[in-house]
Amino acid sequence: MTSPERGLRRLTRSCRFPAGSFDHVLSYWGNSSATAAYLYHLLTDPGVPFSMFAHARMDLYEKQTYLAQKMTYADNLFLVCEYNRGYVRDLYPAAWPRLAKKIQIHHLGLDLEEFAFTPTGRA
Repeated sequence: MTSPERGLRRLTRSCRFPAGSFDHVLSYWGNSSATAAYLYHLLTDPGVPFSMFAHARMDLYEKQTYLAQKMTYADNLFLVCEYNRGYVRDLYPAAWPRLAKKIQIHHLGLDLEEFAFTPTGRA
């Protein structure tokens, strides 16, 4: 372990949320939010699952800062549509075999078939 790594571990242990504070680390965005969650997870409690979402323009289509590394490290990847699954496959073909099994599609919004509209007579 290097000296900077030891220093970061000491700093992390003394932070407000030390190891054992959570049973899962989740980042809702794949950009700097995922970078912070990744570092927190790595430095505190790598034994709990780490998951991340990747949406579109802000984190998947533009400025993919260490995105392949974060996706490869994650236990679970949530994408918001099938198109993004293909996008990730094409963007990171070398990492795809490791990423494919982690991906789950999580559509945003309501399933309108499950929540059908029924008029109530209100104007």
